[in-house]
Amino acid sequence: LLHRGKLTSRLSKGGAAEMDASLVRYFIGGMLDMMGPPYSLLLVRSMCDFLMARKCTDALLSPYFVGRNKGQLKTVIRDFQTSAKKWTSSPTSQDRKALATLSSTYGIDVSK
Repeated sequence: LLHRGKLTSRLSKGGAAEMDASLVRYFIGGMLDMMGPPYSLLLVRSMCDFLMARKCTDALLSPYFVGRNKGQLKTVIRDFQTSAKKWTSSPTSQDRKALATLSSTYGIDVSK
């Protein structure tokens, strides 16, 4: 679903009104629990699109997405940056821009 863009389109189109922010936070928290490096280019591209969907940013930047989940999100985004340096095919300028925007949106200093 993530790879095919179904979740992102659900969040960014008509279904967004139906999606409760607490469910988005719960879903993302569960995904973060299951994810781990190394990350493929395809997964990072899909996750960037998903995490940048308005409904997702609203839910994850709220004061309710805290603690362990927020720490895991920061770690995953930093790991995305690290994985990008190891991909056999070079990330495009669009990939680099998406990662930079993602890091900036969620206030993550990737130099750490």
